[in-house]
Amino acid sequence: MRVLLADSWRVVDSKGGTEKVLCNMANALIERGYKVSIMFDEKINGRPFFYLDEKVRLINAHQKETHIALNITNWFIFNRKKREDRRE
Repeated sequence: MRVLLADSWRVVDSKGGTEKVLCNMANALIERGYKVSIMFDEKINGRPFFYLDEKVRLINAHQKETHIALNITNWFIFNRKKREDRRE
């Protein structure tokens, strides 16, 4: 089974509790045999600060110019006007 974890906050080199829980959850799911991807929206590329199994696929939606990635990045915009402007 495949699992997609989406994070609307920083992931790359972030040291907060949310990022730690995200990495721990992804690692636990990998140990149970799931295929795990983490999608986030950041201007920079990189890996999380906390240990993350190499099998976890990282998807930076900000770097992808696909229809799906652009729609998902709209989920991360909470300001309605900015979200509508980005769709145009």
